[in-house]
Amino acid sequence: MDILDLKRKELQLLEKRIERQNELYNYINEINEINESKKKPVPINLNILNNRNIRQKKINDTVFNSIKEKDIKNLNNYINILELKRVLEETNLNLEELIDKCSKDDILNIILSGRISKVSSRQGSTDEYNQLKVCNDISELFGINIIRLNNNEYRPLKGSEEIIQKNEMKKRKILKDNCLKSFDSKITGNMKGWIFSKVVKGKGGHQDNVFEEADILCKWVEEFNKNKEEIYVIMIDTDLINKINILKTKYKHVNNILITDHYEFQNYIINNYKLI
Repeated sequence: MDILDLKRKELQLLEKRIERQNELYNYINEINEINESKKKPVPINLNILNNRNIRQKKINDTVFNSIKEKDIKNLNNYINILELKRVLEETNLNLEELIDKCSKDDILNIILSGRISKVSSRQGSTDEYNQLKVCNDISELFGINIIRLNNNEYRPLKGSEEIIQKNEMKKRKILKDNCLKSFDSKITGNMKGWIFSKVVKGKGGHQDNVFEEADILCKWVEEFNKNKEEIYVIMIDTDLINKINILKTKYKHVNNILITDHYEFQNYIINNYKLI
């Protein structure tokens, strides 16, 4: 065997050795990826919008049963008193007469209870509490804390990059009209930033204001804070998919704005941060 053949054989052996090393390397990587995926928590989907429907039905049913049983004391806990007054004015009945008629007629009772029941969407603080809590349950595993803020505790100052605290507003005599809507949460730890969080189901009334407020906040970030390390999370759980997509498209060029919902936000944390 001449020298050239020996060199060829050595080269072939070397290539096989490299191929085996690459196979081993790939195998180790696959094992590591499997182990990592096993460690990663699974995001929790609360189905907030459906929960709101369930809560509304429970309220309506409670009002229906209170009317049926003529339990005025319990009824008052679950109704819109102003709406009840309007019904009494429109029907020229007093409360006892109205309750008496509706307690004997289930159809009238269903109509009345549906009209005067408290609206579940007006109890949005319950939804927003759950929305933020489930995100914090996941984020804490990555060294990220989501701190729920009191009403009006921190607000962006119009025409400025500043985020001003309520006490500071009083000291400097800054009016609410000179600020944007307050943040709902502050993010600390391995992620720094602020959260605007809302639950919106259907169109109309205060629901429409949410997207306008979110747009104004995003414009403020774009103008004054787009180069900051802080992340601004616009967390809206909604069935108005077109409206949320318009916002996402409009501000996708601003790297520190994240427009999301509670489920997507958990995924963002899981995929971009390391477990502690």
